[in-house]
Amino acid sequence: MRLALELADAGLLALPEEGEAAAPSPGLAVVDGETITGGRAAAARARLTPRRLHSRFWLDISTEALGRPFGRHLRSADLAWTHLNELWREAGHGVTSVILALSGEHSEARLGLILGVARSAGLPVDGMVDAAVASSVGQSLDGPVLHLDLELHRTVLTLLEPGPRRRKVVISDRVGLVRLHDAWLRLMAGLFLKTTRFDPFHSAASEQDLYDRLPPILHTLRRGPSTTVSLRAENNVFTVDLTRDQVVAAADTRYVEIDALVRSAIAHRPVALLLTARAASAPGLADRLADLTDLEAVSYTHLTLPTINGECRSRWSREQLDG
Repeated sequence: MRLALELADAGLLALPEEGEAAAPSPGLAVVDGETITGGRAAAARARLTPRRLHSRFWLDISTEALGRPFGRHLRSADLAWTHLNELWREAGHGVTSVILALSGEHSEARLGLILGVARSAGLPVDGMVDAAVASSVGQSLDGPVLHLDLELHRTVLTLLEPGPRRRKVVISDRVGLVRLHDAWLRLMAGLFLKTTRFDPFHSAASEQDLYDRLPPILHTLRRGPSTTVSLRAENNVFTVDLTRDQVVAAADTRYVEIDALVRSAIAHRPVALLLTARAASAPGLADRLADLTDLEAVSYTHLTLPTINGECRSRWSREQLDG
């Protein structure tokens, strides 16, 4: 059985040939002495042990030692290995072939390191594809396309030409999901403090609770104008109202950075703007960019195995990967 793995630090996603895809596994690791916890389990401790949390190991993957507070013996490649190994134990049963889908700005040296880490973790990798290129397969768009993704610490914009083929990749390190999520957590904490005099940041447990609730809150506000947020602490339940407009306003300075990135690519006369699920999860962003560019904003849930298979061409043949 073949499996495609979307290798994005905001959420590694295993797409099996048969059965349902599991929830994305975020590129987070908690280092507690000799124990490393990755993915969803690390996210569940992100605000409980923030000094032990590492969220840049996919972005900065290397064989250099991490240093304090993670120990001299650990490298970012070790954390990536742990993350992949955990995911492989969950999703690798019966899989004989894996295709990696990842953003197109990686150097050959970094691709080689990622490939080595993946194979060391037990993944039988026999193909690598550009995730942005694969996502545009079957979209039936006649002309250049802008593909927008939000990673944990950056925004990646890929210009795609008909074919499809990658023409250009532009990156902004000024905004990613981590900064957006922090802005929204501060917004909600401020509302709780002002409305109920309860400060969710007063304890790590309540901050973690608020952090865990953020994805469904954002999902609700993508479609509706408001929602309620409730937290339990010390046998009390505190509730506040949260509007979509408040969330959009809290992200405005970050959205301006994304605006500038997209605006810089308009000269190439794209016909559509393609957003990953991660980019589309930001309330108001798709509508804002559609108004800014006068382009159709198309979002997709995730890549599919057929489109990834279709893009696994001779450039990434097994011979080249082994060579």
